[in-house]
This record gives sequence, C-alpha cells and structure tokens, in this order.
Amino acid sequence: MVTADQLYQYNNAINETFSDWHPPLMAIITSFLIKNNISFSIINLIQCALLFFGVMLLIEKVTDLISFDKKNINTIAIIISPLSPLPYRSINWSIDTWFLISLVYLIYYIIDIHQQKIVNEKTFYLKVFMLSIIGGVSMHLRYNALILFPLILFTIFYFLKRGRLFKTVRVLSLLPIIIYFIIRLL
Repeated sequence: MVTADQLYQYNNAINETFSDWHPPLMAIITSFLIKNNISFSIINLIQCALLFFGVMLLIEKVTDLISFDKKNINTIAIIISPLSPLPYRSINWSIDTWFLISLVYLIYYIIDIHQQKIVNEKTFYLKVFMLSIIGGVSMHLRYNALILFPLILFTIFYFLKRGRLFKTVRVLSLLPIIIYFIIRLL
C-alpha cells in the first residue's frame, strides 16, 4: 500500500522539485541515487538491509549490555520472521522507515560508546563523529525529530567529559548542530 505522502515524496525525487511539505532529505537522496542509475528496487533493498543490520547490531549491543553469555539468536529469528512487523516496515519507503533506521543506529552508537573504554582515542572520536552525523541527518528526516537535539548534545557532551577529553568537548558536542545546519544550507 502506497500512501499519498509517499507518492508526493517519490514525485519530488523523480522530478527533482523539492518542497518542504515533508522534510526533503529523503527525496533528495533518492533523486541522487536514481540519477546515478540505481533503480528504486535497489534503493529499497539498501533500506531493508540498513534496517535489518542495524537491528541485529542493536540486539547484539543490548544483549551485551544486559550481560547475556551468548548471543540471543532466538530474538533475532523472531524479529526477522514474517510474524514480526520489521520485514514489512523495512520495505515501506517512507520518512518513518528512514527515521527508524537512523534511530536504531543512534541507539547503537550510544550503547557502543558507553561500553567502550577509552583506549584508542581515534576510534572513540570516529564513533562520536558517526553519532553526530547520524544525529544531524536524522533531524532532517522528520520535523518533530528536532527534539533529539538536546538528547544528542547531552549524550556527546557526557561521553566526551567522561573520557577526560574536556578540551574538545565544546567543539565536538556542537558537531550535530553544525552538521544539521550544513545539510540545511545544502
């Protein structure tokens, strides 16, 4: 089933006429991919893969967080089974699906950074940078996602302060805002 909103977004992507009725980032990315000869079915496959891999990574992190001794294969099997709504959600090309994908990866990186002992500063900075990029992008997928700003800023600030990297806290904790406005300008 295709909704009027999805048809409107698809029309924006095909005709390269972007409006702000819905946040245009999804239509812009889809238009770019279609312009580069990537079919819509491949775009949908990429969307499905991103959601499934993100959910599986998140399940792995959550099971580690609550200290299971082995990976919970049963949970993964149930989530990817036809009885779960995830397969149906993953093929639905919509803002909500793209936002769900960004939220899954945001939560994954937050848990991953939380579990990391600051041994290698490069990987720590890379993870904070990825969290900032995903946070900045996710706020362009839904207008009501702007409520994530304080949460993401506080999380990054907390991780950087905890890691005794206080000199870089001020700059890096503002990175999601900077990324948000760079995307906004583009």
